[in-house]
Amino acid sequence: MTESKLRSQSNQYSFKRKKAPVGKKLRYFSFKMLEVTHHDDLLGRAFDNFMIALISLNTIAFAFETVYSISIPHKSYFNNFETFSVAIFTIEYGLRLWTCTLKKNIAIPYGVESSLF
Repeated sequence: MTESKLRSQSNQYSFKRKKAPVGKKLRYFSFKMLEVTHHDDLLGRAFDNFMIALISLNTIAFAFETVYSISIPHKSYFNNFETFSVAIFTIEYGLRLWTCTLKKNIAIPYGVESSLF
């Protein structure tokens, strides 16, 4: 037998494990970080703590913005922080929408998943 025939025969019977597409891995990673937080999941806990701190800081910034003597000299800082916060909350909300199909207890109408995600 020629070498090319031997290669084709060996490739015919080799079983390779398919790798998951990068998008599915990223979706599952995002889902794990956003939804499934265990006591030993460092990244999930860090994300939860970051979001709690950001919400708390937004509340404090809102309260300080109501004080005229504080809000006028620091208006640009408050605006920049608000823009940053809205961007983070928008990204988080988008990721939650993107990963909601991985939840088992959410009913999704037939065909909606493929058209939205």
